[in-house]
Amino acid sequence: MSKGPDAEMPASRVVGDSTGQLVHAAWLHALGRPSDHALPEDSDFFRLGGDSLAIIRLYGSLQPWAPGIDLLDILDALDITDLRGFTERVVGWRRSGGEGSSEHRS
Repeated sequence: MSKGPDAEMPASRVVGDSTGQLVHAAWLHALGRPSDHALPEDSDFFRLGGDSLAIIRLYGSLQPWAPGIDLLDILDALDITDLRGFTERVVGWRRSGGEGSSEHRS
């Protein structure tokens, strides 16, 4: 299985899961960790070995579920909890009829 930015996240890990589980699965995918690996909610992406290519994989993994999230949202997130909050706001904002990619930022 390819580990490049276009590699797909396993669907069985995210279908029907909460936003927090989706973000957790996306982090694992981006970091190349096994899908059953547990990460604490306060994990720092870069301290876990994340780099610029991993950020692109993370962005690509989140796009199908939160198409309005942008790279700045991901870079601003300090941990899984922060990124889950951004993702939830983007999904809610898009459902309410928002357009564009950065207007949801506060």
